[in-house]
Amino acid sequence: MWANLLRLSVRSGGVALGTTLVILSIGLYGLVHVQIDAVPDITNNQVQVYAYAPGYSATEVELLVTRPIETALATVPDRIEWRSISRMGLSLVTIVFAEGVDLYRARAQIAERLVTLQGQLPAGVQPEIGPLSTGLSEAYQYVLVPCEPVPLSELRTIQDWLVRRALLEVPGVADVSSFGGYVRRWEIRFRPEALDRYGLTLTEVEQALFTTNQLTGGGFIEKSHATLALRAEGIWRSPDDIRTAVVAIRGGRPIRLIDIATVEEGHLPRYGALLRDTLGEAVGGIVLVRKGENTAEVIRRLKAHLQTLESRLPHGIQVVPFLDREDLIQRLLHTVSQNLLEAALLVIALVTVLLGSWRAGLVVGAVIPLSMFFALGLMSLTGLSANLMSLGAIDFGLIVDGTVILVEAVLVRLATEPDRLAAAEKGAIQIRQASLFGEMVVLSVYLPLLFLSGVEGKMFRPMVLTMMFALAGALVLSLTFVPWVCARFLRPGQSTWAQKLHHTLQIGSIRLLRWTARHPRIALASWTLFLVGGSCVLAFSESIFLPELEEGALALGTRLPLGSSLSQTLTYCQGIHRLLRERFPGVFQEMVAKVGTSEIPMDPMFVESADLILTYNPDTHLSRAALAESVKTAIQAHYPGIFISVQQPIQMRFNELLAGARTDVVIRLLGPDLDTLTKWGEILAGHIQRVPGVTDLARPLFFGAQQVVIRWKPEALAFYGVDLAEAQRWIQAYRIGLALPPALTPEGLRVPVVLCLTNSPETLSELMLPTGRGTWIPLAQVAEIRYVPSFNEIPHAEGERSYTIGVNVRGRGTLSVVKEIQALASRLPLPPGYRLSYGGQWQNYLAARERLFWIIPLTVLLVGGLMYLTLRQPGAIGLILLVSLSAPAGGLLSLALRGLPFSLSAAIGLISVFGLTTLQGTVLLNRYYSLQTVYPASLRALLYALRERTRPILTTTLIAAIGLLPMAFSEQAGAEVQRPFATTVIGGLLTGTFFTLWLLPLFYARPRQKFTPTSTPTSAKSVATGAR
Repeated sequence: MWANLLRLSVRSGGVALGTTLVILSIGLYGLVHVQIDAVPDITNNQVQVYAYAPGYSATEVELLVTRPIETALATVPDRIEWRSISRMGLSLVTIVFAEGVDLYRARAQIAERLVTLQGQLPAGVQPEIGPLSTGLSEAYQYVLVPCEPVPLSELRTIQDWLVRRALLEVPGVADVSSFGGYVRRWEIRFRPEALDRYGLTLTEVEQALFTTNQLTGGGFIEKSHATLALRAEGIWRSPDDIRTAVVAIRGGRPIRLIDIATVEEGHLPRYGALLRDTLGEAVGGIVLVRKGENTAEVIRRLKAHLQTLESRLPHGIQVVPFLDREDLIQRLLHTVSQNLLEAALLVIALVTVLLGSWRAGLVVGAVIPLSMFFALGLMSLTGLSANLMSLGAIDFGLIVDGTVILVEAVLVRLATEPDRLAAAEKGAIQIRQASLFGEMVVLSVYLPLLFLSGVEGKMFRPMVLTMMFALAGALVLSLTFVPWVCARFLRPGQSTWAQKLHHTLQIGSIRLLRWTARHPRIALASWTLFLVGGSCVLAFSESIFLPELEEGALALGTRLPLGSSLSQTLTYCQGIHRLLRERFPGVFQEMVAKVGTSEIPMDPMFVESADLILTYNPDTHLSRAALAESVKTAIQAHYPGIFISVQQPIQMRFNELLAGARTDVVIRLLGPDLDTLTKWGEILAGHIQRVPGVTDLARPLFFGAQQVVIRWKPEALAFYGVDLAEAQRWIQAYRIGLALPPALTPEGLRVPVVLCLTNSPETLSELMLPTGRGTWIPLAQVAEIRYVPSFNEIPHAEGERSYTIGVNVRGRGTLSVVKEIQALASRLPLPPGYRLSYGGQWQNYLAARERLFWIIPLTVLLVGGLMYLTLRQPGAIGLILLVSLSAPAGGLLSLALRGLPFSLSAAIGLISVFGLTTLQGTVLLNRYYSLQTVYPASLRALLYALRERTRPILTTTLIAAIGLLPMAFSEQAGAEVQRPFATTVIGGLLTGTFFTLWLLPLFYARPRQKFTPTSTPTSAKSVATGAR
């Protein structure tokens, strides 16, 4: 089949050109439609459900809101994990589903079960499903910057009703979460003495206002052959409408609201704020990109929409981003594209040098962009995104290896065959089987990696698939386009320097083999020490899950002492901004502090907490790690007592979504009682704090918030005739207010309306309550008022209460730190019913390592099967596999020499380089077996095999290694993620090839015959000349 296809391709240009046009069409489709992002989205499949419960404490939220929601969602299919947070006024439940679950179906299942909660939750509490977003969804964060001073309440109104609504129309946007400013509301402040004068109760006023703020439809009226809609408008349009509302009739005289209350503009209670640089408070938003959308394309649509929107905004308001994911995407794509371009040029140059023909270099060079086009097209069709991982590890040397073999075979044929078509046909057919074997080996190395799952699967499956797509494209081209071009473009003859280079390589390999024959023990000892060195690196080097991506921004998580107010947190944040401007002039381009919680509580924080997003200048002389440490030290020296955790925005968000905490390592103590959890959690945190490498230790603060508790006295209520329901309404009106139907302004804005007291007394005990006897008594007469400590939050994990400790790791490998923490924790005598669980990135590393334990044998099995089909010699296969161990050892030593920690990306590189090295040994011994029919003496056949296969083996190795060279040594943004993979592959290929050519002939020959210089039939020179 291959032969017929190759003959057809050589003779007919239609096949070659048709195939090329198809690949170009697929590639152009991919360029237009492929999704583009910075990194793969490793967020697990999860859905968040949140519910606001104003006025309820954390304990009440847990019992009355969180527990019912958890119970209702317990039977949702494919749920593998859940966790929740109960805070004062807020419940947030996170449900994690198995990979592959359709989130739209999962959200529908959750919505069905939430409907069953009607009547089970407190009045006014309505659970909502969070946006369909992921850890990469926060793609565009901005502030509104007016040209003139504008009140924060007006800015927030513009954000909510103009900017947000406009951005929601952009295709691909899941939601926009507003942040900062004041949400406007109209406050009806009643006077208690006026209620007493007219004999009104608070309940009567509330009910009257409910009935007056209505919009009623009356059906249709037919008039003059026309149908007219009938409606009665009673809805409030302005504060004047509210003031004139009739609340009662006394003595035939209407009592209007203005008689008993005033109507003023106020704002909803604030649980968050936004601070921009040193300019003070601001208003902004967070644009969430829908899961599965093309982030780069959505941001482009967003910016185009904003250009038209800004012309319609009042006060010359501009939408200024402080975190734009497109900047990171462009920087990373620039790094990837530059590395790929440099790799392609290096590969073409090396092919030209090794083959001694610039025409051959151009033929190989043409395959590189065409195979990439093919890969991009298939990426688009399969939904893969183009990002740092999927494109960053492509090795053009491996992709064009089959093409190089074919071109070289045709060049050899052209030297003796005057008919170029016949030379191309015979050369392509002769080498096709060997080329196919190499391609199958490469595919068999990458194929088992598709079985990676979880976070590591989301990181590396796209890379593997992209590489396989490109290899498939190169295979198609080597069967169609390349033979046709070779027949018409290549010319016979090699350059003199190329011939000299080949001759030098042949002589060198023979001399090295003969020296090895004289000193076998030295060679064996050197190889053994090399393997031991690689094993020591693996055993003692620090291990991490993945290298940290340089995002170009720092995310400082700060927390003031518990009980600090929102205004105090804002003051501290503004001081920190000023401090950083003074200490680090010209370093930071933008500084924004997000205090507390935004409108959509995906990342709920207390008002004592803030996230400072610091975008730094990429040209700064400090590394990210040094800058982060300097910033942290400066802040702690100037503001002692403030807790600070330093990470990066995407890294922080991933940690939070994957493990429920913002740190690298999460330790959870689970149990029923919060007091016991706190006691043992504090003991454990004290031990963890002393572990070397632990930094940014964060622990929950269950207790500390003060709460005013009113306990009614039933006897006093009965004695004074105080209606409990009425008294409860007075307490609610004291601060939070009684919610009424919203007003609808002529501009179409919905304005919340509340009923509250005009002048609240200085102390709660002085609050006067009406009695059934027409008198008033202070609250202290019918209730006991106590100030007691309360819970700030009550987290759940796996259905139990939990005490969560989070730490970041600096200066050590995460895995070694976790092992030391686990050893300390195992010695704690925890009470019965209490247990520990762990989470974080290191857990992903362990899960990946467990999968690699069976992926590696599967790879060896696949490669070994291909080797057996070629060699049919189990002993030879064992020797090849044994010698090929030098490749991963060399990769590990390369990591150590460069000071890089061992990571999952390095492990993937080691698997790849092991399989590629077995290919070289197979090529060498396969040629040896074929020569045994000509040279019955095994050692003579081995020498001739080494002479003939040294150049192609070294050519393959050098081309594959040089294709990754730019990725290994690039210092641009994102290169740190590619560096371990490229380093292990380059180091492993070079050392593996060296030991294959050096030791494999020795190991194979010595059991058969004493391998000495005298036993060799010819000298190195005679071998080199006689075999030509």
